[in-house]
Amino acid sequence: MADNSNSKNPLLQATYDGDAAEVCLLLNAGANTEVRNEDGQTPLLLAAVRGYGAIAALLLLEDADINATDKNDNTALLFATGSRHVDVVRILLGKGNNASIILSAIDRDGHTPLHVAAWLGDVEMVKMLLKFGADSKVTDGGRKTPAMLARDAGHWDAAKLLGEDAERSLVFASEIAIDDRIAREEQVAEERQAAEKKRAAEERRAAEERRAAEERRAAEERRAAEERRAAEERRAAEERRAAEERRAAEERRAAEEARRAEEEKRTREMLVPWELQQVLSYHTSNVNSVNFSHDSKLLASGSWDRTIRIWNTTTEQVVRTIRSDDDVRWAVFSHDSTMLASSSGDVRIWDTATGQLRRILHGAASGPIAFSHDSKLLAAKAGDGIAVWDTSTGRQRKIVQYDTRYGRIECVAFSRDSKLLAIGSEWISVWDTDTGKRVPEYRSNTHPIASVAFSPDGKLLAFGATSSVEIFELGTRNHRSLKKAWDRNSSITFSHDSKLLATVGDWDIRIWDTETCQLLQSLEGNSSVVSVAFSHDTRLLASAYIVDDSVIRLWHLKARPWPRY
Repeated sequence: MADNSNSKNPLLQATYDGDAAEVCLLLNAGANTEVRNEDGQTPLLLAAVRGYGAIAALLLLEDADINATDKNDNTALLFATGSRHVDVVRILLGKGNNASIILSAIDRDGHTPLHVAAWLGDVEMVKMLLKFGADSKVTDGGRKTPAMLARDAGHWDAAKLLGEDAERSLVFASEIAIDDRIAREEQVAEERQAAEKKRAAEERRAAEERRAAEERRAAEERRAAEERRAAEERRAAEERRAAEERRAAEERRAAEEARRAEEEKRTREMLVPWELQQVLSYHTSNVNSVNFSHDSKLLASGSWDRTIRIWNTTTEQVVRTIRSDDDVRWAVFSHDSTMLASSSGDVRIWDTATGQLRRILHGAASGPIAFSHDSKLLAAKAGDGIAVWDTSTGRQRKIVQYDTRYGRIECVAFSRDSKLLAIGSEWISVWDTDTGKRVPEYRSNTHPIASVAFSPDGKLLAFGATSSVEIFELGTRNHRSLKKAWDRNSSITFSHDSKLLATVGDWDIRIWDTETCQLLQSLEGNSSVVSVAFSHDTRLLASAYIVDDSVIRLWHLKARPWPRY
């Protein structure tokens, strides 16, 4: 494995790896021969340490500093001598005029290359150094000559050789230098030839890659043309389908208006208060939320006992129990009643009919959740914001970036057309789901926000704060407050005809007229109530309780006039 300090420079790395061809290419490209690693070693010092004679020769041809030292004052010759790399020593000594300087170089202990060779007892190395003029009389830091070190180490042949007149070896120095230079030049020529072959191979490979890229580009252009044709066909089909949907929507709108008129008539005739019908006791811990299915046949409840109970509202019996890995804080039906979303440690979507898990929304965190009116989207907490997921695929489609200075997110709700997303925290904020930007028209000085809801007819936005409930008329700047809303309105919900609003505050349930903001009824004695929900037909009102109750209460309409407060 390459040293991290060498990997920071290509020439150091190639030298460390012994890749002479790569070194040749880098030198031809003008690489700096004096670059250093963290130990202060140049490429030449590295080649000497590792015994790469060919690389040392290439570096010397580029005038690498033969006298360079590392942080411990070691030269290339000292490294090569100490590592017994004879070929590298011969190449270094054959450099020529600087040989005497190299021979006199010392390490931190005052050792010359001759001292090192003597201590190792390397007779061949000693002879070579003497032939090139090494001083056999020089002393180290301990005032010892090379001969003394050889004797201390028990190398008697080296000691004897050092005791003779070393000057006679100089006769052969020039011959050795010439032989070494010829060998080095031949080696360099071979390395350059290898580099040329490598360059030619790379050029051939590059040409092949260019041809392949051109073929891919042509294939992509053909595919793009096919996709454009398919897109045009889809666009035409979508336009036809949109026209059909508009016609169907107009028919539905007419039917909806007729139905709404009938509901309004029934509501006017139905000025009756609520009374307790049944207490549902099945959970073993706090009940955090209740929610009716769109057809009012089912009621879902989420509890700290880590279960979701689905109740039949006619028989008032549990028809299905879904178990979770954590406390269930929210349980919400989709508008088409086919799905049930839960929020505990994570956010999950369940099949209402079978109770089977459809999917876990990856990236969603425990917190408030809400389905869009068409059941295609689900909003949930994600990081510091609210994200929107596609319920059919489980993929995240968009995210509303939320400033954490607004405080913790307590509630969330979609408008009927899914174009607006209301978020309650320290303050109320409304966001455009298409652009992800905040809509400035909806602001209030009331805070903090504990609950939020859009009316089913798409005309109103209500949110509960610490001391009041505010109602905004969508599309205008008009808003009104419900007086006597009391403290901590932890849950609010509209009736399906949008005429009534139920609120939870000071542990009481209150029913309001949304048009006149008049309090119609107060269901007192509901200590620890935290959540309320109207059935779709407005015949039932469910309430959930925490602390000691751990129950669900079902309220129904009784035929007598509303009391007025």
